[in-house]
Amino acid sequence: MKYILDLDHTLLDTTAFADALAKDGRGDEPVNPRMWNDYSAADYLYSDVVPWLQRIQTADILLLTAYTPALGLEAEAYQRAKVDSSGLTAFVSEVVYMEGMKGVAAAEIAKQFPPHEPIVFVDDRVEQCLSVKAALPHALCCVMRRDSETKTTAPTLEGMPVVHTLADVDAIIASL
Repeated sequence: MKYILDLDHTLLDTTAFADALAKDGRGDEPVNPRMWNDYSAADYLYSDVVPWLQRIQTADILLLTAYTPALGLEAEAYQRAKVDSSGLTAFVSEVVYMEGMKGVAAAEIAKQFPPHEPIVFVDDRVEQCLSVKAALPHALCCVMRRDSETKTTAPTLEGMPVVHTLADVDAIIASL
């Protein structure tokens, strides 16, 4: 089984980081990679992330993270610095940085896997999950809803399972 995981709002509590910036009076500061000299993204990983990643073979985990060009010229460098600061590179075989919808990138990643290898994709954005599902119909796409403002009691969104933790992902896999 191969896992393709999103970063923001899936593994990293991006809302808590934004709150910390605001508390420090830096909430309006333009996005730049140097911010991660003052903060550690590892401090903002959800509590289940590292223990869960430690149970999975590194070769089976990829991080697919999209940066937002609208955040400025340093958006990609900022995302790279965030990943470096998180310590997640120790747990994943590859980090793919991209912009836009993740479907095409996920399909490219899947080419390196053996045919019919089960693929699990986890992202907080329904539209990203739909993009991946369109490109990789056999993939299990889970919509992560961790934050209180995005949590839902619905078991599915757009036909894809809703999860609130990585243990929920395991439970869905076990039920298949």
